[in-house]
Amino acid sequence: MSKLQKYKLLANDGHELEEIFGHLEKRFGIDRQIFHSYEWIKGSKGIWLAPIGTWEFVSPKLKNGQWVVDKIGLRALKGRSFPYWPTNALLQTFHTHLKKGQFPLSQNELEQYLAGEIWDKELDWPHGPIAVTYQNKLIGAALYADKKITSFYPKALSEYYGYKKN
Repeated sequence: MSKLQKYKLLANDGHELEEIFGHLEKRFGIDRQIFHSYEWIKGSKGIWLAPIGTWEFVSPKLKNGQWVVDKIGLRALKGRSFPYWPTNALLQTFHTHLKKGQFPLSQNELEQYLAGEIWDKELDWPHGPIAVTYQNKLIGAALYADKKITSFYPKALSEYYGYKKN
């Protein structure tokens, strides 16, 4: 079986896609109509988003004796099952459509976020994924739980830009 066969197109009228739309609406206020020209593709570690009709043309390539798919589209959601977690890329790409679930960071909190840290913060918001902003710009995704914010900023980028966990 090639790597490409491990991906499955989610049906537009399917239960799993309805859960995803409901979750994005509830957490971030994103209207499902925003995604009308996209297909959702489920992989082993998350869900990808691609313009309609484009994902099936991705051909696997042989690298070091193994078949791999270079890109399918935008990795939109992380996880193996519902509830999925939004990626930084999804929130940044559709940031103009977020109507809620965004929380501003101070300069110090931004540095903590970029360093991949966890810090205390009390929000009037249910536990789960949030979008964090700095100076009205969406930075990315984080987890709010137990009065703490956990950064979802990629460790490799943190290290590349010189931010390190304390």
